[in-house]
Formats: sequence, C-alpha cells, structure tokens
Amino acid sequence: MEITTKAFGVIKINEEDILNFIGPILGFEDIKQYVVLHDQNNPGPFFWLQAVNSPEPAFVVVEPGTILADYHPVFPPEELELLEIDDQADLRILLIVRIPENIKDISVNLKAPVLINARKGLAKQVVLEDKRYSVRHYLLPAAQGGETRVGTESESR
Repeated sequence: MEITTKAFGVIKINEEDILNFIGPILGFEDIKQYVVLHDQNNPGPFFWLQAVNSPEPAFVVVEPGTILADYHPVFPPEELELLEIDDQADLRILLIVRIPENIKDISVNLKAPVLINARKGLAKQVVLEDKRYSVRHYLLPAAQGGETRVGTESESR
C-alpha cells in the first residue's frame, strides 16, 4: 500500500508493518495507525513513527537502548495486558524525540514511551508514574560542565 509521509513523500509500505494503537499518542487521539520508518540514506538510531492515513503527525523516535544504558521502567501490568504482551521478547519500546530550533536542546520523552507488541502490531503510549523519568531528558552535554542535562518535572509542565 502507498502512504504519503512527511519525510519521504509517497512510499510503499507492507500492511503487516502497520501498528494499531489501542490507546492514542497524547494529543493525537484520532490517529490510530502508524508505521515505523527508517531513512535508508541516513542510517542511525533514529526512526520515524509516521501516521498511515496522513503525512502528519510524524514523530522522530529512538529505541532507548541506543541512547541510554539505564532506562529500565516498570510498566503497569494492565498496560502490558492490553497490548497482549505475554513474552517480553515481543515488547519494543520507542521514545519520542523533541527536536527544538536549537539542536543543542534535543531531548527524549522518558515519561511517556510508546510500547509496541512487535508480534501482534499493537501499540500504546504509556505515561509512567515513575518520578525518575521526565518528558525532557536532554541528549547532548550541557554548554557548561560537560554533563548530560536531565529535565525536571517543573520543566515538563
């Protein structure tokens, strides 16, 4: 099937690759189907989570293991049950990337990951109660001190 994308124009996708969201991405409640796309000309850790029926929305996403070694949230069992995840090997986690005008402030949302049942093609964004994770975890070192900045809860409001 062909879809129109924000980043790649009109492309062909396999219908088996479509993710059916059983819960929406926050702010996009009417969009229920997405596909994960990778830019073949620009290999790297980032992907696109592209709406199937419209060029918008399209989110830049990343798997947590490629950027963070210590991201180990505990997901509510009822969320995993909704996604029909019986085997942890079927669970794929994507983090939505925020790319602001000043690229130095690039961040990922650790608070609300997208969970995917890779075997069944089911997906849902889950908001975690864990206070260790924020909606803005900065990926690049701060201008001063050379440390990775971690967004605070007050920044996320």
